Amino acid sequence: MQVVKVKKSPSWTTILTEMEVEQEIPVELSKRNTISPLISRQLSLSHPHMGWTTEKLNDKVLMIKRIK
Repeated sequence: MQVVKVKKSPSWTTILTEMEVEQEIPVELSKRNTISPLISRQLSLSHPHMGWTTEKLNDKVLMIKRIK
């Protein structure tokens, strides 16, 4: 029998909280309904010293930027 290690992808919370200030990451616009509430509700309460903005670049891309 072979043991296989499964590596879990990082969560959006991990990705966003590990961003550097002024760092931007492009994501699929379809992720907007997941990311925007996460930032405005959960992360703003659990990480009040951090801040992010989102900007729709076009019909396919949402840009996320850490601002503080």
